[in-house]
Amino acid sequence: MGVTKEQIKEYLKIDFSDDDKFLEELITVSDLYITKTVGMAFKDKPEYTPVAELVQKKIINDMYENRAVEVPADTKKSTIVTTIFEILEAAAWEDM
Repeated sequence: MGVTKEQIKEYLKIDFSDDDKFLEELITVSDLYITKTVGMAFKDKPEYTPVAELVQKKIINDMYENRAVEVPADTKKSTIVTTIFEILEAAAWEDM
């Protein structure tokens, strides 16, 4: 799993290279975040790749757009991201 810097730049509509290093860091951090949240079983199942990449793009978008350390009190939980995490986590139970 994992999106490329080019995919992220297209997704975020970034056409300059000033933030390339930062985007690479966000790719690494978001991959770790997803893996620590749902485990690694989904990485061995290609059918999960599109949904995993979609949630990774969403997480990177959030981190890129909101560079603050603190989360505002009025921030709402994303039902879509929560559901995608549940789907990815379910990959661990498919072969049992």
